[in-house]
Amino acid sequence: SAIQAILHRHNFMAILNKLLAAFMLVLILGCAAQRPPLFVGVPVQVDEAQGIVSQIRIDAQSITTFKGLFKTTIRRGKEVDLARHAIVFSRPSRLRIETLPRDAAWTLSLLTSQGERMTLLEPGERKAWVLPSGPETLRKVIGIPVQVQDLMSLLVGRVPSSLVSSPKGVLVFRNPLDGVTGFRTSDGLASWKLDKDGTLAALELSDPFNKKLTLIVSYSQYDTVGKVTLPKKLSVEMPRDGVVVELSRTSGVPNGLVADTLFSVPVPSDYSIEHQLR
Repeated sequence: SAIQAILHRHNFMAILNKLLAAFMLVLILGCAAQRPPLFVGVPVQVDEAQGIVSQIRIDAQSITTFKGLFKTTIRRGKEVDLARHAIVFSRPSRLRIETLPRDAAWTLSLLTSQGERMTLLEPGERKAWVLPSGPETLRKVIGIPVQVQDLMSLLVGRVPSSLVSSPKGVLVFRNPLDGVTGFRTSDGLASWKLDKDGTLAALELSDPFNKKLTLIVSYSQYDTVGKVTLPKKLSVEMPRDGVVVELSRTSGVPNGLVADTLFSVPVPSDYSIEHQLR
């Protein structure tokens, strides 16, 4: 009958409206859970994009040595650790990180790295660790789990060379409104953006297995040291671990002379030696 047809149509519309409402709720919750995109922009032409990436690759290797002192704050939930880190590196693989109290001059730990091996000394415990070079040792010392070469780049506001090894593997975008240039690797695992003055503003890395963010780096307060532009402040967030590391550079010398002996510190004879971090 006509009445039954009206009721049937009314029920159908009610169900449809409920489905639409549920869909919109899922969409809203999904958007709320996701971080906003690192950048927005329109794709840059291929030839220009490859030229930009090639220049970034050159700039990534422009700082061959560095000596600097940083005030470091490591936040793990409500726990906050304050320290200073005296960092020296010489590309491609030599690194030294000395951890000091925030307001004192004695050594809490000393990490030296050459090639495939790292040595970590802890004078307070009279212990030494001799370990393979890698992210887990850097996580223990400075809270940032990355490869040695990548840490070198991040500390001085450069894109890690591993991300720009092939210009064809990077997509480039430009926002005509604010002059920001955005970059994304073709596998979608790394994104970064340059401010209109060409300095690195932020960088994000994702897990290759689940695509979730593992590292978020942001920069501020660049200054010029000699002829080199360096960030004074950087923040490194590890969302998966709930850790944020904030570094504030108090001094720095890029491309200066660095003695080889800084990276070859012998283990004292009275130290116990271990080969695995706990």
